[in-house]
Amino acid sequence: SVRYLAWTALNEMQEEAEDELLKLYNSSDSRYRARSLWLLSKIKGKGEKHIQMASKDSDENIRIVSIRAARQIDMDIIPLLKSLVSDPSPRVRRECAIAIRESNSNLAPQLWNELTLQHDGKDRWYLEALGVAAEGRWDSFLSVWLKAVGDDWNSEAGRDIIWRSRAKVTPSYLKEILSSSDISLSDSKRYVRAFDFQPSSEEKSNLLREIVLTLPRDKAVEKN
Repeated sequence: SVRYLAWTALNEMQEEAEDELLKLYNSSDSRYRARSLWLLSKIKGKGEKHIQMASKDSDENIRIVSIRAARQIDMDIIPLLKSLVSDPSPRVRRECAIAIRESNSNLAPQLWNELTLQHDGKDRWYLEALGVAAEGRWDSFLSVWLKAVGDDWNSEAGRDIIWRSRAKVTPSYLKEILSSSDISLSDSKRYVRAFDFQPSSEEKSNLLREIVLTLPRDKAVEKN
């Protein structure tokens, strides 16, 4: 409650509190720095400048706050995301992905593609952030990525993306993965279950039928 009262008072002061907030921002305590940034971002006419400053900070936590703060004020977030989609921190890139979900920019698919190309196939949270970003726009997002990776989609990381995707073409790629000779029993179960999350369609039903009918009998039994 005390912190809320202090935050409210400082926010009401706007520019009058800026100098003291900047002193706090330049301190060594990352928590105080983040708290001051939230207030600096809400100073009318100066919030975007402070967010841009924070986006270049050496502390990944501050860069993450810069993205979250930008989502709360009336600014074009795309230039900020363009500067951060290649950030060395996967945590920052995950935050970029979540922010893309709210953007209707024509650049959103390309920014998502840049983030997706950096997925290493091991970070489950990163994969889910990509899924959150593409929700409702899988067809356009996935098509950009497939064009960028070409045949390299069929890698460990690429299969992850296909598994999480919900595009119209996803079932056909799942079938190709399941037809691969290097798929283990545990992995095959994972990709079969992925069909449950794809929209119902005649194509999906036909592909599932083909999988059952074309797999060697011993593999089909294992997969079931």
